Amino acid sequence: MEQVQPPLPTAEVLKRIHLGFVQIFLNASIACIIYTRRLIKRQSGCFLSRNVSQLQFPGSLQCLEKFSEVHERFCSTEWDPCPGSIESQEFKVLQRGAHRCADDILDLLVSLSHTY
Repeated sequence: MEQVQPPLPTAEVLKRIHLGFVQIFLNASIACIIYTRRLIKRQSGCFLSRNVSQLQFPGSLQCLEKFSEVHERFCSTEWDPCPGSIESQEFKVLQRGAHRCADDILDLLVSLSHTY
């Protein structure tokens, strides 16, 4: 019996996937600079630790269509990493609601997604 391949994502879905990854990496890059340079106090609560292995997302088309929400969830305490994900390189991301400057930066990232 031949196995049926799942449908391929559309160009619009792929665009949202790529945008989600860009937002995550921009957030992580900015957060790491702010964290290491201590531009915002580390105790402020706006930094979350994530691992590279947590960037594994479900591959079903339904999950991919909702990918635009992934940046917001990945950078919040609601993120539920893939079960069985291994410990890997840690990095910081900014979390909304803990510091005004972090919120402003996250607003900028979201506004970039609306112009894309």
